Amino acid sequence: MTVSLRGVPVSGNRKTSHSQISDMLSATVAAACFVAVGTHPGLAQDGDAIVLPTVEVETTQQKEPAAAAADQQSAAASQRAAQRAAAARAQRQAEAAAARAAALEEANQRAEAEARAAAEAAAKAKEIARGNPYADPDAPFKSDRLANSRLPGAIADTPRTVTAIGKEVLEATGMTSVREIARTTPGISLGFGEGGNSYGDNIYIRGFKANNDLYVDGVRDSGISVHETFNTEQIEVIKGPAGTIGGRGTTGGALDIVSKKAKDVSFFEASTTVTSAKTKRATVDYNHAFNEQVQLRLNGLVQDGKVAGRDNVNDDRRGLAAAVTIKPIDLFTIEADIAHTVIKQTPDWGVPYLSNNGGPVTEYGVDRSTFYGVVGRDYQDVTQTVGTIRTILEFSDSAKLTNTARYSRSINDYVLTAPSSLITNNSTDINDWQVSLSFKSRYQETDVFSDVLELTGETSLGGLSHTYVAGLSYSDEKVNTYSYQNLQSEDYRPPAGQRGCTVSAVNPDPIAQGCWSGEAPVRGTAATTTRVRSTSLYALDTVELNDHWLVNGGVRVDFYDNKRSSGTTDLERKDTLFNWNAGVTYKPWEHTSFYAAIASSSNPSGQEIAAGGSFYGGLDDGGVLLAPERNMSYEAGVKYEYNDDLLLTAAVFQTVKSSAREDYDPDGRGGPAATQYLDTLKYSMTGVELGVSGNLTDRISLFGGAVLMDSKILESKTTADIGKDIANIAHHQFSLLGTYAYNEKLTLGARVTYAGGRKLGSVTANGNTLPDYTTLDLLATYKFSENAELQFNVTNVADTTYYDSGYRSGSPFTYVAPGREFSFNLKAKF
Repeated sequence: MTVSLRGVPVSGNRKTSHSQISDMLSATVAAACFVAVGTHPGLAQDGDAIVLPTVEVETTQQKEPAAAAADQQSAAASQRAAQRAAAARAQRQAEAAAARAAALEEANQRAEAEARAAAEAAAKAKEIARGNPYADPDAPFKSDRLANSRLPGAIADTPRTVTAIGKEVLEATGMTSVREIARTTPGISLGFGEGGNSYGDNIYIRGFKANNDLYVDGVRDSGISVHETFNTEQIEVIKGPAGTIGGRGTTGGALDIVSKKAKDVSFFEASTTVTSAKTKRATVDYNHAFNEQVQLRLNGLVQDGKVAGRDNVNDDRRGLAAAVTIKPIDLFTIEADIAHTVIKQTPDWGVPYLSNNGGPVTEYGVDRSTFYGVVGRDYQDVTQTVGTIRTILEFSDSAKLTNTARYSRSINDYVLTAPSSLITNNSTDINDWQVSLSFKSRYQETDVFSDVLELTGETSLGGLSHTYVAGLSYSDEKVNTYSYQNLQSEDYRPPAGQRGCTVSAVNPDPIAQGCWSGEAPVRGTAATTTRVRSTSLYALDTVELNDHWLVNGGVRVDFYDNKRSSGTTDLERKDTLFNWNAGVTYKPWEHTSFYAAIASSSNPSGQEIAAGGSFYGGLDDGGVLLAPERNMSYEAGVKYEYNDDLLLTAAVFQTVKSSAREDYDPDGRGGPAATQYLDTLKYSMTGVELGVSGNLTDRISLFGGAVLMDSKILESKTTADIGKDIANIAHHQFSLLGTYAYNEKLTLGARVTYAGGRKLGSVTANGNTLPDYTTLDLLATYKFSENAELQFNVTNVADTTYYDSGYRSGSPFTYVAPGREFSFNLKAKF
C-alpha cells in the first residue's frame, strides 16, 4: 500500500516507516493548530467549536464506504456548527451595535427635549418678565398682590376694597392716561378744573375729591398734573379712607401709579399704534440683565395725537424712563429710577350748558365736535421729572430696612378758553344762540422732596405670626403759582357779571369776534407760594391667629405745617393728624375670606396745595381758622377665589365726613354780607361694590366691577341742603371687560361701561344734571408668532355723545368725552 501526504509519494516497500511518518506529521499539525487557537484570541472564544484544518491523505488502501460516509457527515456537521457559531456571533455584534445606536438616539432625543424645555422656560420667563410682576402669570387680569408695602399679603386676604389695574388690562383696552382709567373704573369719577383749581387729573374716589391723592410708587405726587401710563406696571386704587397708608386726605381712597422696574431677564418690546383720529404712538420697553448683580430697564414714548370727536384738540406726548437695580452683595440692593414726560395738548373745556337743567347744547343739535377755544393761542404744556433712589438692606429672610428718597419737579402751564354761559336770545333755534367765553390761565411750578424710612418683616411673638410695617417719613412740597395778564377772569365779575367775549354757539370763531388778536400771553411776576412740610410716624401689623383668623391694625401721626404767601398776605396752619385702622378677616375655607374693617383719615386746611380758596381745598383767610375735617369709613365684605385664577369680591361700605368746610352766604352769592367760612357740614356716602378679575376658564378672562352709591347731606348751615345728594359724581357705575381666546393665535374681546346720571353743583346738587350713558368697546388680537402680534380696537363703537363732568355754576361748561375711534397696534417682542 502506498501512502502519501498531498503531492508527496512514498514507496510502498517502506510501509512501517511511512506509517510512522504520516502519524507523526498528523499529530504535529494538530498540535500546531491547538497552539495557534489557544494563543490567538480572535480564533478561540468560550463556547466556540474548534475546527482543525483538513489534512488530505492519499492511501493505496480504500476505506470502507460506511466509514467514508461517516467522515463526510462529521465534517458537514462541524462545518454547520461553525456557520451557526459565526451567525450567532454576528447577531450578537449586530444587537450590541443596535443597542449602542438606540442609546445614542435616546441621548440625542433627551438633549433635544432638554433644549426645548430650556427654550420654553426662557420664553416663559421673558413673557412673565414683560408682564405685571404683581399679577397671576396664568391670569394677568388678576393681580395677586400690591406694590404698596403698607398693604402686605395677598389681595384676597386684604380687609378693604382694592382695584388693581395691571398693564395687561391697560394694553388690552388701549388706555394710556389716568383720565381714561377714571372713565371706566367703577368708584372713580372725573372732576373739573377752573380758576380756583388747577386743570389736570381731577378725580373723585367713592364720591370724594382726590386731586391730591395720587401717588407714584407709594409716594405722594403733589400738585395737579397729567399722568401717562407708558412706564406703568399697575394702577392701584385703594378704596375708603387711607390715613394710615397715605397720610393726609385720602377720604375716598388713593390712586397709586406703580412704575416699571429693572428685572433679571433680558427682553425687548416695541409697539406702534395708529388710529382713525390720526393719532400716532410708539413705545419701547428694553430690559437688560447684565448679570445677577446689575439690571437696566429703559422705556420710551412718542405720541402725536388727536382726540376723536373733537375739533382742533391735540394730544402730543413724549416720555423717557430709566430704572437700574444694583445688588453688590446678597443683603444689599440699590434701585434707582428717573422718568421725564412732556405733554403738549389743547385744553378742551367742552361745550356750554342750557341753564335750568336744560342740558349741554350738544343735546339740542350742536355738533359734538364743536370747539370753543382760541385756536393758535390755547395750550397746555405739562412737564414732569421724577427721580427716586431706594436702598434695601435685608437683615434676614424675614426683615429688611428700606429707604426711599425722591425729588420731583413739575410744571403745569396753560392758557385756555371756557364756554362759560349760553345766551339763547329767547330763541329755540340753536343758530340764534351765543356763548360767552372766559379765559383762564396758570403757570404752576411744583417741587417735592420726600424721604421714607421703613422697616418691614415677619416675626413670631406670643406664639402668633406677625407681618409688620413701621416707618418714618418726611416731605417738603412747594408750589409757585403765576397767572397770565388779562387771562384770569372768573365767571362772575361784579357788578355786571360780564364775560370775555361772545361767539356763535354753532360756528364759534373767537378770533373773528375779537377775542384774540395774536398777542403772546404775558406771564405775571406775582406768585402765590405754598409750602407744606410733613413729618409722619406710622406702624401697621397683621396677626395670623390661626389658619382661619387674621386681624390687622395700624396707627399714624402726621405733623402738618402749611404756609402760603401771596403779595402782602402770609398764612400758616399747623395741625397734628392722628389716624388709625383696624380689620378682621375670617377664612372658613381656603378660597373664601369674610372681613370687616374701620379706618379714618383727615383733611387739614390747605391740603390741596395747588388749589385756590378753601372751597377747593386751598389755604385762605377763612380756611386758616378751621380744624381738619374728619372721615370715618366702615366696610364689610367677602372675597372668593372661584378658581386659582379668578377673584370675586363684594363689599358694603359707608364713609362719613364731619367738620367739613362750607361757604355760607347769608344773602346769597354776590350780596353785600360777607361770606362765612364754616366747618359745619357733615355728609355720608353709602354703597355696594362688586369686582371680578382673572380667568373664568382657560379661554375666558374677565375684569371689571360695579358700584351703587347713595349720598346724603346730614348737617349744614344751609338747612335747605340737608337730605340732598352730593354733587358731581356718578352714583351708579358698571364696567366689564371680557376676552375670549378663540385659539392660540386669535383673541376677541369687548368692554361695556355704564355711568348713571350726575347732579351738578358745589357740594350739593343745584338742579342741573348730566345724562347717564353706556359705551361699548371691541378688541381683537392676533399673534403671528411668539415675536409679533397685531391688536385692533374700537372704542365707543356707537359714537355715543357723553360727558366727563360739568362745572358747579348754574350755567356750567361740560367736558365732552371722546367719540368713536379705530386703532391698530403692532407689537414686536424679543
